[in-house]
Amino acid sequence: MNKLISLVTLIFLLASSQAFADASAQWKAPVNDIQPMARSLLERSNVVSDFLQLINSNFKDSERLRIDDVTVVLNNRGAPSANLETRELSIPYEYVVQAITAQSKLEDSREAALKRGIDTIEYTLYHLWAHVVTNEMSPGSDDNAEAISSWLMIKGWPNGGEQWFEDSQAFGRASQLLDGSLQDYWHAHSLYKTRNQTINCWILGSNPDQNERLLKSVLDPAERRSRCVAQWQELDRAMGSLLAPLLKAEGTLAQ
Repeated sequence: MNKLISLVTLIFLLASSQAFADASAQWKAPVNDIQPMARSLLERSNVVSDFLQLINSNFKDSERLRIDDVTVVLNNRGAPSANLETRELSIPYEYVVQAITAQSKLEDSREAALKRGIDTIEYTLYHLWAHVVTNEMSPGSDDNAEAISSWLMIKGWPNGGEQWFEDSQAFGRASQLLDGSLQDYWHAHSLYKTRNQTINCWILGSNPDQNERLLKSVLDPAERRSRCVAQWQELDRAMGSLLAPLLKAEGTLAQ
């Protein structure tokens, strides 16, 4: 974890011209018969609107930093991406369809595949935002992106730990259990089992009484609780300190 803190600190100092406020979305027009379904699912899920609410209620503008707003672009084709210069987070409708199709190979029902597909999209959106924070888009920066996105979701919402468990499980299962090429985002930015376990530990440590039921039982639950509480507290201190200049005092993340 110390390596993570020092690395993210260095990245933050190098990219200290960034600010996160007035996030918005651009919904492009679908271009084929299936994309309207993907857009409708995204809109009804509130994944994008909730993300925008979380960013706008917690991060403030800074005239000194003078940087453009974060924009979530819902477009037609391609792979998810983050443009580090324009700070556009791209989620293609095509990717929504791919995520649901992939999850249908792992789930027994259409309803479960739809739910897990949307969970995959939510994980991807928060992960892309975290890559903007690190100012680095390569898969080599995924460890840091996973730490930042995990902190944002777990800290930002009352049930954030439970939702992030669902999101990371969906993305992790696609990474670990499905065959495919690096054209699949969950393979290009794979969430490996050991990193999935680290995320689960943060989730547990953030609220053991509420979240322990989400994880598999172990022989020594007290030891796991203690260890994961310490790991979460370390992550919370590190992220809070790193992002402190950009946080609104009244926001959830500053508490």
